[in-house]
Amino acid sequence: LPRVNIELGNEIWNAAGYWWCGYKGPNYWSNMFAIGKASLYYTNTVIFHSAGQNFSSSMASQVLRDAPTADRYSIAPYVLSSLTTNDLALNNTDDRFYRWLFGYPLHTTYVNGMPQHYAVMTNRACEYSVYEFNHHTTGGSASYNDVNRFVSTIGAGISIGNTMLALLKQYGIRTQCMFNFTQGNFDAYSLGTPGRVWLWGTVLNTKKGS
Repeated sequence: LPRVNIELGNEIWNAAGYWWCGYKGPNYWSNMFAIGKASLYYTNTVIFHSAGQNFSSSMASQVLRDAPTADRYSIAPYVLSSLTTNDLALNNTDDRFYRWLFGYPLHTTYVNGMPQHYAVMTNRACEYSVYEFNHHTTGGSASYNDVNRFVSTIGAGISIGNTMLALLKQYGIRTQCMFNFTQGNFDAYSLGTPGRVWLWGTVLNTKKGS
């Protein structure tokens, strides 16, 4: 493999002292990275990631302060966490809807959240990475049928790919992982009624001949 990516922890966003996510406070991850880099099997093709979340740039700054030996700080900048009936009413044709859908994540990338993270990247001199990325449309007043109608389209895929390229262009985020490979659907209980949303898989079938 040209690169081996090793991530410590997962989603440091809870209020339980970060223990649930594998983050044990100052120096713990830094020591773990140091042990890894001291291995006889270590080469510079092994990339160590501190696993954060996209919610808080101040949290990112704290983690990178405590783990300065990390090669990357990893986030999950999911887009479109909810779709509402008002969104659909304002964008009531395919042309309007997909123009809005393409613009929505780019607004998030360029205006809301990521510029604050870029300041952390610059101040802490640590490149970011993306450990998960996709639509996260599991809330809002729109129906399951409305959500599923768009998340399974070519347009939705183009929007995700375009946003990943924007993260590369704007912030130099070279290591990005789309979530995920084979999942067919998700029980989006937050939509309020029983049903499943067609997230987050990207491959319909891996069986031979299919």
